[in-house]
Amino acid sequence: MQSGYLKESTLNEWMKGQTTNAGKATNYGIGWRTFERPNGQTYYGHSGGSVGGITYFLIHKPSQTVLAITGNMDPLNYDGLQFDLMELFIN
Repeated sequence: MQSGYLKESTLNEWMKGQTTNAGKATNYGIGWRTFERPNGQTYYGHSGGSVGGITYFLIHKPSQTVLAITGNMDPLNYDGLQFDLMELFIN
């Protein structure tokens, strides 16, 4: 979340949403998706899964808070729970 091993410009590039060749915003950086929430908060993160499990990872840069959750069932829809949990920690 902060420069040191990597330069600040590198970290920013990884978080910045990319665009298609046609110029359409993807809200996806180099490995991280950008989530602009209705309450004005911005999160970066990614979901993932494997046989029998689903995960979610979120970063809130201003508070330097990271949330990682996992469920041992598939399919599983967190239905916004990841954002609700994150907001319990940052508010």
